[in-house]
Amino acid sequence: MFLCMIKYNHFSIFGISSLPSFGDSKSQDNTDIYSINPLSKNLTLYIHIPFCKAECNFCKLRQGGYGTPNVPDEYVGALLKELKIIANRYNGIVIDSIYFGGGTPSLLNNTQLERILHTAIKNYNCSEDISISIEGDAHTLLNKDFIMMLSQNNVTKVSVGVQTFNKEMRKLLGRFDEVNEIFKVRDEICKFGIDDFNIDYMYNLPEIKGFAISDDLKLLYDLNPTSVDLQPLKYASCKFTFLQYIVNNKIDLPTSEKRINELESIRSNLNLHDYKEQYIGYFSNINRYESKYLGRLCGYHGGEYIGIGLGARSYIGDYAFKNTHNLKYYINKIKYYNEKPVDKIVYAPLSNSFIASFPKRGTRLLLSEVDKTTNPDYFHSLLNDLIYGGYVKKEEDCYKLTDVGINWYQNMQETLLSPDQKKRHLEDLKKWTRMLYKFNGYFHNIGGLI
Repeated sequence: MFLCMIKYNHFSIFGISSLPSFGDSKSQDNTDIYSINPLSKNLTLYIHIPFCKAECNFCKLRQGGYGTPNVPDEYVGALLKELKIIANRYNGIVIDSIYFGGGTPSLLNNTQLERILHTAIKNYNCSEDISISIEGDAHTLLNKDFIMMLSQNNVTKVSVGVQTFNKEMRKLLGRFDEVNEIFKVRDEICKFGIDDFNIDYMYNLPEIKGFAISDDLKLLYDLNPTSVDLQPLKYASCKFTFLQYIVNNKIDLPTSEKRINELESIRSNLNLHDYKEQYIGYFSNINRYESKYLGRLCGYHGGEYIGIGLGARSYIGDYAFKNTHNLKYYINKIKYYNEKPVDKIVYAPLSNSFIASFPKRGTRLLLSEVDKTTNPDYFHSLLNDLIYGGYVKKEEDCYKLTDVGINWYQNMQETLLSPDQKKRHLEDLKKWTRMLYKFNGYFHNIGGLI
């Protein structure tokens, strides 16, 4: 067998952290979603709140409303109705985790959040040990009445988008909450019995004066979160004005070599401080919690979930579908037609995939899963090339990522796309990276532009 050594020199400009198993099939928009049966007995309920007080410079989830001091009651009303519509169909399954994502779910007022939770608990068969998580920013979370309400409604986890503790870097990223507010939120939720506290943390940041990752990590350990979700800054998803500021001020960007060194340093440092990498980029304190929510979405135990809200995705049975991103259409479709406002449905089989990919943020790919694909020889050949390159090793029943492979996980997922998927992925990349070409090569060294 002829081996071709694969060696990565640049990170993908907009790498994929997961493959949704969309196969090589076309959209299935005529499929009746209410006829799809879940493969699992336990599912996660994801509730999307797409509103923010301000738009972060790095966020690609730009939808919903901005400069918004609160969440419109009309949107909450639509959420409640969608919850009931789906509950009537899937009344036999068990919900073992509820996750409020955004956006900024902490913009919900007490009454709105309680109504959503009560509707979910009342209409779904929820497990006794259900995990309920909510995202938010420190500024809106720093409200004792709100935190008390979270505790009284059995919310088990709070997640804050810290990204960095450096004041100037936070300003550059568009974070308006203060570092001292983050520490206060940590203290307040503990007082009310919520001690599971996650932070989102970024690397691959612009190289501004006075920023040192070692200083940042000291503050991270002082904060003592129970988990850390580590992600790279993806410049292709940033706002144009943010990129323009970087260019105008001639701010240096990390090369691929610097990025890999920084990632290895952070991973090693977190491990030394007793944070276990439960999933790729997700570190849990070994004496505390593992994320039930991520457990439903990642690895071989993950997969199916129900998405509620504007633009929310669902994965049930062998189908993936997402709601519309049009706020007016979303509300009216539910209000006047009593239907889930699905925008697109695709055939995405878990059991007989058209692709061979490592499970979302997972390090093991079973040999049996590769054999189930439509072209196992093609994927085994690619995986052997990755072994030759040092990114993968072969064990008795699986391919397993090496430490080097974990660092290049997103690139490897792109390598393992089928030929048809690669073609479509390149088309998507061209759309996402079009903006970066306007800066005359300034961003070319941060990844492989096509």
